[in-house]
Amino acid sequence: MLNDTAIMGRLTADPELRRTNTGTPVCSFTLAVERDGKPGEDGKRATDFIDCCLLYTSDAADEARS
Repeated sequence: MLNDTAIMGRLTADPELRRTNTGTPVCSFTLAVERDGKPGEDGKRATDFIDCCLLYTSDAADEARS
């Protein structure tokens, strides 16, 4: 069985595309995701920052920017 996760948020910076020693493309980025629910006393919602890493895709950095 395969677990799928869908996260919707905003990129905190441009994705970073690099390659491993064997040449495999790796794309890293961070998403800022607001929590559901009512805002706090200050009127703001809590935000989580999620580090993401995609393997085997060289097009992910270009797609994430658009």
